[in-house]
Amino acid sequence: MRGIFRDMPSFQDIPHFPTAHYQVDVDWNFLERHIRNAIDNDGLILEPDFQRAHVWTQAQQIAYVEIGPYEILDGKQRLEAVRAFLRGDLPIFGHRFSEYTGHLRVFHSFKWKICTLETREEVLQLYLNINAGGTPHTQAELDRVWAMLKAVRCVG
Repeated sequence: MRGIFRDMPSFQDIPHFPTAHYQVDVDWNFLERHIRNAIDNDGLILEPDFQRAHVWTQAQQIAYVEIGPYEILDGKQRLEAVRAFLRGDLPIFGHRFSEYTGHLRVFHSFKWKICTLETREEVLQLYLNINAGGTPHTQAELDRVWAMLKAVRCVG
């Protein structure tokens, strides 16, 4: 990646994820209706061939749903990585923030959702519900998608 830079790096040289054209926010009460409508009318594919199979256990599903209508973003690692870059403590593509020219193009933001929990027990239980039940992708799942990407690049 470092080869993409000239003598002075520019934020415009950094590859970016595509910008979303829109965002969907659906209340749980209307989720099934919205999904059915998107499948029938908009061509939504819920299980594309590159997506991994269902891997969450029933216990993991229960733990996720039991946090109910609360939306919690547990993003300490992501937030600290961005803050370190913006402070100049973390080189990205080999360069610190102050070394870049131009304007930083960022098309997403951090959002905080706040809920009031009354006891330490509630706080600790919610933390475990969010963080203890995840299932990482297996190497085989990732390799399958890497192979698909390689095939697409060879055709194109």
